[in-house]
Amino acid sequence: MQRREHLTTSGLQEIIKLRASLNLGLSDELKAAFPKIIPANKPKVENQIIPHPQWVTGFSTGEGCFSVGFSNDRFKYLSFKLTQHSRDEQLMMSFIKFWGCGYYYPDEGRGEFKVQNFPAIKEIIIPFFKQNPILGVKALDFQDWCLIASLVEAGKHKTEEGTGEIRKIKARMNTGRKPQDT
Repeated sequence: MQRREHLTTSGLQEIIKLRASLNLGLSDELKAAFPKIIPANKPKVENQIIPHPQWVTGFSTGEGCFSVGFSNDRFKYLSFKLTQHSRDEQLMMSFIKFWGCGYYYPDEGRGEFKVQNFPAIKEIIIPFFKQNPILGVKALDFQDWCLIASLVEAGKHKTEEGTGEIRKIKARMNTGRKPQDT
């Protein structure tokens, strides 16, 4: 665009080729307008190496989720997960090596790196994010998640009162967080 090549037919086609290779590809309208476009080749990423802990923190801020699971009205688990398109399976698998815990779960065009093992959460995930803090609103979700972890560690999740407290905390996390909570 700086060279103003987008103003030429060949330049516009090159932009559409690049767009076709991103995320979900071209919209139906663009496919109809440019039926002969072949997406630009994307190099296959293998042997993904995570560059730095702060990179992991930034990635987790954007793509991570600290969640709490219930089953039959009883606390079931804490979970930390990262989700990406299935083409990024190598990246997701690299988190297993990075943290030394968790597993990869492929599911309908996407994949998740997930940690649900409480000792791993307590001994690896929580200390990592305390040393490499998450920023933004997700930091509040992490704080709430840590509060729930402390209740679980104290055995409060086995009582009706503790389960009620965990439910209250969970209700204000993630999509339940209101602007006034931030």
